[in-house]
Amino acid sequence: VLCFSTLFEAQVPGEIRLADGSSINLGRVEIYHNNIWGTVCDDSFGTEAANVVCRQLGFPESHSYGNTYGSGSGQIWLDNVVCQGNEQFLANCSHNGWGIQNCDHTEDIGVTCKHEIRLVGSNNSLQGLLQIYHNYTWGPVYSNDFTMVSAGVVCKQLGFSQDGVTFYGVENGT
Repeated sequence: VLCFSTLFEAQVPGEIRLADGSSINLGRVEIYHNNIWGTVCDDSFGTEAANVVCRQLGFPESHSYGNTYGSGSGQIWLDNVVCQGNEQFLANCSHNGWGIQNCDHTEDIGVTCKHEIRLVGSNNSLQGLLQIYHNYTWGPVYSNDFTMVSAGVVCKQLGFSQDGVTFYGVENGT
């Protein structure tokens, strides 16, 4: 898979990102609203909300959540976020209202999402052999029925734009 685009930051209302983590699947939760990125307070935030965050970002589910990725700055957008678990977007979960909060940045919530794919075999993080983690083992994804749409999903899950992607077939059966 080759992801041509730069890191994905759409800046669409309700878009979320994970900031200040050591990899793309973990960090402080930030949400975009009124042309401003802001944080999410940890009050009432639970497993269901963490799972919604991860699914919105293209990951299967959360591994953990807490105040582990440092304090943000600026706007705190959401407080008392409660999700049922079936929401497509974090903004669809119950909350106090945009900017209505009683938090400080020491309460900014962070999430670690389960990350089950990677690109290997290249010095460029935008390309490589696609591998998936299953049953405690990394293995290759073969190209049968793999499409440009599939490549776009891979690139989005890895934190890149889903536009401008390509993929190549399996080389030497690996």
